[in-house]
Amino acid sequence: MINKKLICELNEIIEKINSGSMSPEELGEAVEDVDLFLKIFKSINKNNLKNVTRREDRPKKRKPDDDVSYTRDEVYGIISSSTTEEILNKFTAEQVRKMFIAVYGKKPRSAQKKGEILSDIRDWFSTAERTEALSKL
Repeated sequence: MINKKLICELNEIIEKINSGSMSPEELGEAVEDVDLFLKIFKSINKNNLKNVTRREDRPKKRKPDDDVSYTRDEVYGIISSSTTEEILNKFTAEQVRKMFIAVYGKKPRSAQKKGEILSDIRDWFSTAERTEALSKL
């Protein structure tokens, strides 16, 4: 088992190697078998290091708009008060998808781009307005 003292010594060696301040002679003095030492470090797959770290130690990846949800009225307010260009610049694709879900009650097609989704939302509201106007006749 590698104890904390050895881990700290290893950390010092790695820091010196990373900073470029350790010469091959100094490495030879710090490590018994330089070739084996370097071979072992070269064999580490950095992508697999995450598999051996504890989950609670890893920072959680969270999107800032994860908990944003819209109502149909909120979406109507956004759509009616802003131009398409403004909405495309102000909102992320994920936020526009959530607006679509609020209006249609289902997810948009995965192939749709942000502008296409926004166009569909605008079409829904214009159809609803036409339907309401016709029903008053």
